[in-house]
Amino acid sequence: MTIFEPISENISINKIITGLVLGIVLGLGTGVYLYSQVVHLRSTIEKSEKEFTSLEERNAELRNTIYITLDSERMLQTARAMGFVADGNPLYLEPKPSKLASEL
Repeated sequence: MTIFEPISENISINKIITGLVLGIVLGLGTGVYLYSQVVHLRSTIEKSEKEFTSLEERNAELRNTIYITLDSERMLQTARAMGFVADGNPLYLEPKPSKLASEL
């Protein structure tokens, strides 16, 4: 009776093919994962840009409100409406002259 041994070349070819298939599967899995991360990052960036734009608009509105409130003509009108009168010769606080140690 004759016993046939399997050819060792088939075993090495099978290992090579198995390695290539595993490499392709791992590569595809990595590609899908990276693509998912890119899509998630893009959506996060878009949300951040929208939020930034809305914050810029709100900032512009607040600045406009401040400029309107601090307008000198408007402040004068408000002062007149409240009954304030401009003093022609204002008296400011002045420090009392104090005696120096040498004058004592």
